[in-house]
Amino acid sequence: MGKGGRQVVPAPPLAGPSSRPGSAVSRPGSATASRPGTKDLRHRAAARRAKDPTSDKERLRAKFIEQVKSYIGTPYAERYHKEGDELYGQPLYLDCCGLFRQVLRDMREDFGFDVGPWNQCYLYATLPTKLSFKDVKPGDLLFVQGRYTRGRERRQKGDIVHVEMYLGEDLGSGPESTLASRDHWGCVSIQDSFKYASPWYEITALHWRSLDDWLEGRCDPVAMPGCFRSHDPYGEKVLDQPFRSHTSFFRDPEAWRWLAQIGLFRAACRAAAQRRPLRVWSCGCSSGEELYSLALLYRHRIVPVLGAKAPRLECVGSDVRQDLLDKAADVRERRWTQAAIRTVPLDILKKGFRATASATTRAYCLRDSTLASSFAFRIEDAACDAPDDEPDIFDLVLCRYAAFLYCDAPGALRAADRISSRLAPGGVVLLGATDPMPRDCSLEPVPNSTNAWTLDPEADAALTSGRLAQPTLDAYKAARRRRPARPRRSASEPPRRPVAREDSVVRRRRAASVAARRRAASAAQKRAAQPPAAPKESKLIWRPSTRGAPARPPPPPPRRRTSSRPSKPFLSRLADQAEQHAEKLKQLRAKTRKEWKEAGRPCKPKRRKRRKRKTAKVAPL
Repeated sequence: MGKGGRQVVPAPPLAGPSSRPGSAVSRPGSATASRPGTKDLRHRAAARRAKDPTSDKERLRAKFIEQVKSYIGTPYAERYHKEGDELYGQPLYLDCCGLFRQVLRDMREDFGFDVGPWNQCYLYATLPTKLSFKDVKPGDLLFVQGRYTRGRERRQKGDIVHVEMYLGEDLGSGPESTLASRDHWGCVSIQDSFKYASPWYEITALHWRSLDDWLEGRCDPVAMPGCFRSHDPYGEKVLDQPFRSHTSFFRDPEAWRWLAQIGLFRAACRAAAQRRPLRVWSCGCSSGEELYSLALLYRHRIVPVLGAKAPRLECVGSDVRQDLLDKAADVRERRWTQAAIRTVPLDILKKGFRATASATTRAYCLRDSTLASSFAFRIEDAACDAPDDEPDIFDLVLCRYAAFLYCDAPGALRAADRISSRLAPGGVVLLGATDPMPRDCSLEPVPNSTNAWTLDPEADAALTSGRLAQPTLDAYKAARRRRPARPRRSASEPPRRPVAREDSVVRRRRAASVAARRRAASAAQKRAAQPPAAPKESKLIWRPSTRGAPARPPPPPPRRRTSSRPSKPFLSRLADQAEQHAEKLKQLRAKTRKEWKEAGRPCKPKRRKRRKRKTAKVAPL
């Protein structure tokens, strides 16, 4: 017996990993061996259980216990050992959850499912059947709930911190015996009791779970369904939901550069030549970032070049999930983090987005919410075999990392036929960088493109002309900047005098004087064209005679405006009075001093001294 009531089992000899049964190399589900599909394993396991369910469960439980016991002596983790220790540099390390995850992977052909890559919280979620200690059988699992007090600050999901397998008195060292990888500096070993104290966490509860759910082929995270959304133990999630929800702005920059230079520009030129709107379909649009990227690229790269010739953009987004479509249509309330817009080109980011700072985070939204005014969203599965009634015609189809990547071969072929039936003449389908196109489809690859396909690769030949050798955005810009060549001067023609260029100020002044002269000449012509006016008849008005009347007195002079400030003579008089007063005061003081001297009185009266306040003296103690 070891320290802490634990039975220490010596580690097996450190031979190659193939010497241990169920090791990473010898087990049938390893990477070196041929790995059968999960659906095939599930069907085989279901057929085996249907023959004799009871005996099959007992056989699987016994095999599961033996497989776990085969890993006794495997160290916990390499980071707890130093170079030169006996347990350093081992070929395999298993912690508490890694032990049972390894056993489930070894027995995937027996259980019929693939376990996920998560820790003991995931194992706890996949075993929903609760047990009491009196009903526990050997092989059932014990999940420990607790709070970390050392080494880790982040809490586990559900506070599940440890897992062990119950052995009992028959297979273990006592009625409370378990098998686990408990000691960080030790190995997988048989424990005397499941009641222990850990230096890493404080145990708050113990949960016993039955192994019957795994033995019957069920591995669903029933206890925590929202924590493990990518859980796919049966290999059917890809077929049930072919369109994944991952999307981002300007995903694959090379594809978007090709769209700006060739794909989207040529589609806009064809639509402008036919005087119709430019129609784009995003098959598997998810939350709409791909459509927003296309609209921003068209508004800030294509429209400034084509100008008034640019056609109106109409976009249609389709997906199989209504919640994603509702999120894509709500453009006014959409906010993106700084990490979500890191792939947006800088010029488009400044023109198309604005920052909205909140109390905790910094988010970005679209500057113009009318960008998605021409967007339409609908639920549609491109890989379904339903008939396509009255299909819409599109100039550009974006089906990137959707139907052609996650569907099986028949579904991908149906999606290719549906998309090709909706393409306009010269229309293009752009796929993701790793999307495979079915071989039997009628689409052909576009030369020098990033996985683009079309029905007619020569449809863009009509866009070329004498001045535009290649129908690309940069070539069109260069052709617009290029001026037509001047005709050459013949030898008999005299040379032209160079015209001195005027600056803008002189040119504006000259234009203003010419316009003034033109207005004056026009007014003179109007006056000359008018007939002369007839002379007006003078009207005689009788007025009384004033020859014998007395002369009127002259009007009074205007009254001067008074000011609040005193006049200058007044100030001078005031100064003279002040001087006279000072002189009289001086004479009076001299007369007073003279009289006091004659009377024997002092000239200045003495001031009375202040009496000091007497304070009572206190005798010292």
